[in-house]
Amino acid sequence: MPIPEDLLWNYLIQISQGLKYLHDKRILHRDIKPQNIFLDKDDNVKIGDMGLGRILGPHSNFANTGVGTPLYFSPELCREQPYNHKSDIWSFGCLMYELSTFRPPFTASNQIALAKYVTRFSALTIRKIVSDQPLSLPRFYSMELQFLIFKMLEKDFTKRPDINLILNYSAVKIRIQKAKLRHKEIKLEEQYIHLERQLKMEHQIRMLELSEQEKKIRDREVELNEKEKKLIEWEKSLHSVKTPEKVDAKYFEENATRIVEDKFYLVIRFIELTL
Repeated sequence: MPIPEDLLWNYLIQISQGLKYLHDKRILHRDIKPQNIFLDKDDNVKIGDMGLGRILGPHSNFANTGVGTPLYFSPELCREQPYNHKSDIWSFGCLMYELSTFRPPFTASNQIALAKYVTRFSALTIRKIVSDQPLSLPRFYSMELQFLIFKMLEKDFTKRPDINLILNYSAVKIRIQKAKLRHKEIKLEEQYIHLERQLKMEHQIRMLELSEQEKKIRDREVELNEKEKKLIEWEKSLHSVKTPEKVDAKYFEENATRIVEDKFYLVIRFIELTL
């Protein structure tokens, strides 16, 4: 099953950004191939195996040592010529071509010849890399993707784009912007979910507090009703028992006033809680 084009663009952009980081520091990877590209569960790309990496000095623009994986050698490496960061671009193009077609762009007819030496391989493959053009990508891939991959596989390294040109290619820039917008969208969705959960939790806590306060008010109301009943009974007893009128009247008046004040307080608290 072919890899979806959107996913290919995703890999292309992430690998380009990784190579830009290296090339900006004057580091040549020198062994870009599928085995050295690692993915996590979310398809985030990591460029690995820097064992053959080379840092170009401040006054050096080319390397000369022929190292790397033969199937991904650039034409300048095949010719044993000096090479620079654009040799990584060639290998990158081979990698993207292989992801698109499930085969390297240049192979020898006799694979045993490829295994005879670590850094030398068949003259046929060298001729193909230096002279031949790879087959087109499957038709269901866009012309934009094919154009960029074949630009990476430009034989003349002076015409081959560097990593900055690749990242400035319109098709790449548009997809980078889309990826940034999608990243912002995901962040906003995460913030919304977090805020929604926080508000729900605060609401539940507030409702629990209100429930507890309502229970206290109900309990207090029951207590006051009990006191009111006792006062009513006490008032009735006043008519049947002869006691100093001034003392009984004063006691009754004080308790009645306290009950009215407490009830008024309860009504005010209930109104506040329901607002």
